[in-house]
Amino acid sequence: MTKSRTLIWGLASIGVVHLMVAPFLGPIGSYVAVAGAMDLAGAGLFAWLLKSRKDPYSISALRDTIDREELDEYEEPSAVASKFLCLRCGQEVDSRLGVCPRCGNPM
Repeated sequence: MTKSRTLIWGLASIGVVHLMVAPFLGPIGSYVAVAGAMDLAGAGLFAWLLKSRKDPYSISALRDTIDREELDEYEEPSAVASKFLCLRCGQEVDSRLGVCPRCGNPM
């Protein structure tokens, strides 16, 4: 386990112990309960900060960057073709025509 995870588990366990012991301490118990709640909140905040931190030199981050660059370089094909190929006879047909002039197959 890494040091940061050990710290998170330590803060969380201290917070739980404070909250469990607080009812038995009388008037001081409320202060102990607040300290326990703050320990738990700190552990949660620290875990969230560690989770949101990304290493820019990790393999997954580099792979995402390369994929993004490849997508940016990709050219989309033109939406309208100038010629079609007739499926029945194989003749090239102008896209403006609705049927093949050779066999009459609708495009």
